[in-house]
Amino acid sequence: MKQIIVKIGGMSCQNCANHVLEHLKKCKGIINASVNLKKNEALVTCDENFNITDLEKSIDESGYEYLGFEEKN
Repeated sequence: MKQIIVKIGGMSCQNCANHVLEHLKKCKGIINASVNLKKNEALVTCDENFNITDLEKSIDESGYEYLGFEEKN
């Protein structure tokens, strides 16, 4: 398992964050996720089946912008 911080653009309210979270939870390989509206990011816990391309596509399909990620130490 590893954790990553995903930067997300375009969220303006808690409903936006909830919408992104719904999409993230449907991604294969994501064990847990939380979205922080104030920081415009999501903390994602993922397993070995995780694929960053699927996550990027999921965020784009939710109507928001994938702005990259970093691994959390």
